[in-house]
Amino acid sequence: MKINEINKKNDQIKVNGFTLHTLKRYPEAFKKSKRVGRGYGSGKGRTAGKGNNGDKARSGFRYKFAFEGGQTGLLKKIPRRGFKSHRVKPAVITIQQILNILNKKKINEFTPEVFVRLGFISDNNSFYKVIGYEKIPNAVTVHASCFSKKAKESIENSGGKIVLIKKTVE
Repeated sequence: MKINEINKKNDQIKVNGFTLHTLKRYPEAFKKSKRVGRGYGSGKGRTAGKGNNGDKARSGFRYKFAFEGGQTGLLKKIPRRGFKSHRVKPAVITIQQILNILNKKKINEFTPEVFVRLGFISDNNSFYKVIGYEKIPNAVTVHASCFSKKAKESIENSGGKIVLIKKTVE
């Protein structure tokens, strides 16, 4: 859009010979919508273009998802396979991760608060399991919901203690 001239006196901008106050609506651009259901003489009376009865003639009608007109739907014909397990799987913490923490920070007791702070579990009530078998150089106390046999063995062989905490499954 090019500005042809600017009238300094009135601060009016003319674009292609038009100014804002000379713009008009074209009547052809706005067609009045047909008023339906206003008598036989209107051309859209009686059923108002919705046909004779049926669901589609009612107000507020919407097709349901995958509706096939009463025929058994495709989704109902397809066989189901497998199942969804609702068992809560524990978060896993490995002995190797505990060893990495031991090397960086001198922590002797691993409580849920420590694991939360380190980002291994989401909150203090999380259900988590310690797994793996590594030789631990010094005695540590590990609190967890459950332990694997090898993890329990490796912690106890180093002279450490295992504390089972009450697991809360949500």
